[in-house]
Amino acid sequence: MHNFKVSVITVCYNAVKSIEDTITSVLSQTYRDIEYIIIDAESTDGTLDVINKYKSSIAILVCEKDKGHIDAMNKGIRLATGDIVYILNSDDSLCDENVISYIVDEFKKYPQADLLYGKIKYIDLPEYFSLPSSQHNYLIKAKRDFIKKALCHQAVFARKNLFNKIGLLETKYKVCADYNWLLSVFSQPDIKTAYVDRYIANYYCQGASFKNRYACRLEKIRINYKYFSFLDFLAFLLYFAVGIISIEKKKIELFFARLKRHSKKMISFPVALNLIKYRFSRPSPILSYGPLSLTLWISDRCNLNCEFCLRNKTAVDFRYDILPEMTMETFKKIMPMFKTAYAISFMGQGEPLLNKNFFEMVEYAGRFKKTMRLVTNGVLLDERMCGRIMTSSLDTIDVSLKACSAEDFQKITRCPAPDYEMVLNGIKSLIKLRQQLKTDKKIAVSYVLYKSRLSDLPKAIELAESLKVNTLLFLNFIPFGAFDSSGSKEILFEDDKETISFINALKKIPRKLEIIWPVLLRRSNYSGYCFSNFNNLCIDSAGNIGFCDRVLPPSKEYGNIFTDKDVWNAECFVQMRACLLSANKDSDLPLRCKLCVDMSGDKSRAGK
Repeated sequence: MHNFKVSVITVCYNAVKSIEDTITSVLSQTYRDIEYIIIDAESTDGTLDVINKYKSSIAILVCEKDKGHIDAMNKGIRLATGDIVYILNSDDSLCDENVISYIVDEFKKYPQADLLYGKIKYIDLPEYFSLPSSQHNYLIKAKRDFIKKALCHQAVFARKNLFNKIGLLETKYKVCADYNWLLSVFSQPDIKTAYVDRYIANYYCQGASFKNRYACRLEKIRINYKYFSFLDFLAFLLYFAVGIISIEKKKIELFFARLKRHSKKMISFPVALNLIKYRFSRPSPILSYGPLSLTLWISDRCNLNCEFCLRNKTAVDFRYDILPEMTMETFKKIMPMFKTAYAISFMGQGEPLLNKNFFEMVEYAGRFKKTMRLVTNGVLLDERMCGRIMTSSLDTIDVSLKACSAEDFQKITRCPAPDYEMVLNGIKSLIKLRQQLKTDKKIAVSYVLYKSRLSDLPKAIELAESLKVNTLLFLNFIPFGAFDSSGSKEILFEDDKETISFINALKKIPRKLEIIWPVLLRRSNYSGYCFSNFNNLCIDSAGNIGFCDRVLPPSKEYGNIFTDKDVWNAECFVQMRACLLSANKDSDLPLRCKLCVDMSGDKSRAGK
């Protein structure tokens, strides 16, 4: 019996973060007669650079615009000359190096089989999504099994002539074309299928189907209506509805569980109602719920002079006006105006602890049962200050550490090197008091990462672990200027293979410390979801509002809570949200937003 040629097809577009794992999982197969086909839709993020590293091992490489990933898959199928065809997405990978060898042996064992399918490993399955027991039983005996089960194309190998018989994937289905094709296969009794009890692929659960899950659900309903009898279709709808209700119920439970972890304060009815409205709302320019959190800029005075601070930037397309610190009178006016917000962050372009009313504000906000977070540069954290913080109603203390050495601290902050030791001693005092008081306050340190200081990552992790903080947050450097400015050289871009490789190697090391890794910036094709514009409202000492606490600070041109009605749906917010929801972010976004990491890649934390 002759050896089978296996055509493996990967379609991709801007998949620089995952494409190499996909490619190497194919090229490392022990079975040698593989025709590897890659269809790229003219990626712009460095994907092609990765692909070209392996060009000599790729049989066919097509780089051209297409009409979507289903069209690209069909293009690959037409080009395939193998006896067996397999489609592997650019964020998935084969489980091990013997997968294809095993499948070929199985086709030889079952020569009558037109299609073989196995099991998949679910990667990054959302915590609110639990697979029903039927999903763990992968065997599909009849078309009716699709009522409770799903078969991913990543688990399927098909003979090439099966596509001649069934046809290619239908491009009218933008998400579930493979599901439609597989149902058509199992609907024809003369087509022979066989199940192999083996894991085939690592399936990334938050890919195209997850991102377009609402469209996916509608397409599945249309497809099942086409293939099922009336009674079977009703059974599918019932099972489908129960599944969706279960998922949404789990989402709500997890949402409130996270809030409970953040704070042991009782959530008031207005806050709970607002959160439920948010939970069931789709992103839109005009929002039916109120802000979930407030960022209060209570002081513009600062005891540092950091080089990356918004206050010190000249290469920026706006001017930030320094205001007097927020008064207690103003603070007391703000609190009742936003009863539905569950969280408050004290931060801004100054040091909150310099506001003489800070602890009075914390005490007053505690009456409204708000979860409270302080962001401080740590210089004022002497023993007395640490004692007041740890006995206050604050829930989280976030210290901006800025450097891993006194020398770097002095360079960045333009302040005396001994101040660095004061900051470290302050963090140690907070940790010591937390243990003595047996409180569950969270203590975090944040660190702005420059390209030239990428090597500091392991040092920062080691330092944070020695300090015994809860969380270490790495922030990508934002230059607040044009890409051709000197600051652009210090940005961590997502097409930088050296940076990605360095960070990925560190991610593989298991740690007790929670680490939030830096989000790498895109040079174009901004696809992120800026959660701040949909969740958070920034307010300065004059009552002016702002979009976020990163690059669009409060300004009177955006609105004022004391003079304007419904500032949460003010014209500037509506326009910005419309821009963020539009497909043409490249041209519509303000420059400052393009320099923000929130517009790079997917922001699952902003999703529902």
